[in-house]
Amino acid sequence: MDTNCKTDLVVNNISEVFNRMILDIRGKPIKTMVEGARSKLMVKFNEKRSGGQSARWTITPTYTEMLEESKEWARNCNALMAGPDLYQVNSGEKSYAVDLKKWTCGCRKWDMRGVPCNHAVSAIYKSKQQPEDFVHQFFKKPMYLETYKPMTYPVPGPDLWRRTDSRDIDPPVFHRKKGRNQTQRRKGQFEVPKPKDTSRIEL
Repeated sequence: MDTNCKTDLVVNNISEVFNRMILDIRGKPIKTMVEGARSKLMVKFNEKRSGGQSARWTITPTYTEMLEESKEWARNCNALMAGPDLYQVNSGEKSYAVDLKKWTCGCRKWDMRGVPCNHAVSAIYKSKQQPEDFVHQFFKKPMYLETYKPMTYPVPGPDLWRRTDSRDIDPPVFHRKKGRNQTQRRKGQFEVPKPKDTSRIEL
């Protein structure tokens, strides 16, 4: 897996969350849908921006939990110093090379997700340093605030738009197809269908 994206998940959560957010507007005409999505994002970004400015954490909560989990598992590791910033960490019958200068571990978890794994935490404690200092800046408060810094500005309604001398553009002619409109998402070619609920409720 690529180590640039700083995640060890292969999921489509962003698309799923956005799709759920626009559930009430995605079936509307294109202009209404786009304006609705813009308004929702405007409010959402403002909430994240305001919440981030007043938050007391320095590392985002999700990755703080990951780090705490690594600290717990680090108790089962034994770090042996091989040289400056270089350690061999034994965990059960396995051993891993940890380089604190390059922020890498042989298990590659630290490399992929940007949060020290249990082997790295063991080496960090051995070097008398704090694991929080080795979390990638992408998951710290300054970067979080930069993410939501861009403003989505309010847009005035059509009655306040500037009039031009050109001819109005009429919308294209819409031909409704026969049958019901499709509302459910098309399944992928290799997507496994959800099992049907065959349970019966007895009264």
